[in-house]
Parts: sequence; structure tokens; C-alpha cells
Amino acid sequence: VFFLWAQLSPQTMIGLFNTNPEIIEAGIPFFQSCSFDYLAVSFVFCLNGFMNGRSKTVFTMVSCCFGALVLRMPLIWLAYTCCPDNLFVIGLIAPAVSGFMAFLYPSLCDTAVKTGRDRTPKGAYTPQSLRRLHIAGSKKLTHRRV
Repeated sequence: VFFLWAQLSPQTMIGLFNTNPEIIEAGIPFFQSCSFDYLAVSFVFCLNGFMNGRSKTVFTMVSCCFGALVLRMPLIWLAYTCCPDNLFVIGLIAPAVSGFMAFLYPSLCDTAVKTGRDRTPKGAYTPQSLRRLHIAGSKKLTHRRV
């Protein structure tokens, strides 16, 4: 929805934050290029959730920091130094990095599954262990006297 809004009517989106016509005019190319990030980042968030669910929280943190600090910030600086007046090019950095990360994640997830490193760690709650805890807990409750 936000992607379509930014593509079809970016001036109304910018107008929510500032009503200065010069700022709105300058921001239109940025919003139109940056709006592709709304599509790419949704895949990255889903894959981050998958990796977090597989107890790969350090990997998720490192990859997010890598995307922001190693890719986005230097690329934005480079784009700004090469063409400081072209906000369309600067706005393309965010979707480019999110797209790169969206393509990188599935290969890493696939590698983790193939190498057997995608197992739930010992001590983690699985459906079977939760069921055993529930059954054991209900037996204890039935033997209690009030």
C-alpha cells in the first residue's frame, strides 16, 4: 500500500510532514526511488524472523548491522559525494541493500539446513517437550490435596 502511495502520489505522503512546496518538489524523486524498499524489506523481515525462530539471533543481529553500517551508510555517502543533487540516486540505496540482503538470506538459510546447523539447540522448548511439561504438570495438580 505504501509502495503504491509513494509511486502514485508522493507529494501527499511528503505533505504529511511538510507543506513547503519546494521541499515537496525536491522529495518526490527520493520517495519514488526509496519506495522500492517497502517491497524488498518485507522479505528481509520475514527471513529475520525465521532465523530468530531457529535461535540464530546473533546471526540476525550481525547481518542487520552489516546491512546498515557496512552497506547502506558507505553507499549513501558515496552516492552523495558523486551526485549530491540527485535524490533519486540516493533513494535507490535503501532498496538496493534490502534487495541484496533478501537474496543473501535464502542462500544462508539453505546452507544452514544442508550443513545440519539449523537444529534447535538443547534445552530449547519444542512442541514435544512442552507437551511433556504440560502432562507432568497436570499429573502433579491432580495429586495435590486442597
